[in-house]
Amino acid sequence: MKILLQDKHTQLYLAPNGQWTRQSSEAVDFPNYDKATEFALRNELAEVQVILKFPDQRYHIRLPFRKPVFQAMPSL
Repeated sequence: MKILLQDKHTQLYLAPNGQWTRQSSEAVDFPNYDKATEFALRNELAEVQVILKFPDQRYHIRLPFRKPVFQAMPSL
């Protein structure tokens, strides 16, 4: 299984050179979901989703995510 970042609008995958590619075979393969989302958040990649792409290529899973919203705790 490959773990990729994909632009939601263009359907392009993030490539190692920081560019975007149509070919999933040329995309960055993250070691796990957490690393993919951390990278996207750290680099402020807004409209992306994590793609789990399986070797048989008959299907893949899209995992959208949003930047977490942290709220201050009310003072007591």
